[in-house]
Amino acid sequence: MTKTRTTWTASLQARNFPVVSILASVEARGPVAGWTASLAARIFANTRPCAPGGARSRDKAMTSKPHKSWHSRGYLPHYDTPERAQHIVFRVAGPLPKAIVACTSNQERVQRLDDWLDRGEGDSPLAQPDSANIVAESLRALAGQRYDLHGWCVMPSHVHVLMTLREGYRLGDVVKSWKTFTARRINRARGGSGSLWAPDYFERYMRNENDFANTIAYIENNPVVAGLVMRPENWPWSSAART
Repeated sequence: MTKTRTTWTASLQARNFPVVSILASVEARGPVAGWTASLAARIFANTRPCAPGGARSRDKAMTSKPHKSWHSRGYLPHYDTPERAQHIVFRVAGPLPKAIVACTSNQERVQRLDDWLDRGEGDSPLAQPDSANIVAESLRALAGQRYDLHGWCVMPSHVHVLMTLREGYRLGDVVKSWKTFTARRINRARGGSGSLWAPDYFERYMRNENDFANTIAYIENNPVVAGLVMRPENWPWSSAART
């Protein structure tokens, strides 16, 4: 067991959360709860659900801007639109395995990276509960203002978010605000400096209700897949713990 996973395990045990081996995590993408299917239907009927509450962000409101639709920031293609719910993934800074770096297919590269992150490998600065709390606070801070937040999970090495942008707020600006706010707060708390997050982010838009529901189940089961808890709701840094 790595040092970072030991930190998470000790913290969860102190809070009486059940911690299990990854070998016991066998049904991470199990049946979707009824509320998830209902929420998916509402999203695709163009009726936005009430966003989860949260602390107010300290940063200033973004200036309303036209959305970019498909575009690239030099790393990956992105789809900036308020018309589709999107699954965003961003990870902490750190080297990637050669098998991922050398991959020539963008789709295969993303899949390999996703699998690598799901296994809990790589640097894990979010293994400290205080750091995870800062990221969770940032995600919830402007839900209902700049975006509708449908599901999310803060893992030791990466973050999953399922959200729908509000009109006038660009995806790249929203992700940048999360990264900037959390990096400053976490570095200040740890007495550190330098880059906390890897450049860019991955996103995928939801194609239908099933896709939406399955994505929430996937996001909230991430801690189960990683062997950190037995049930999604036992993970305190996730929408599953707040539903």
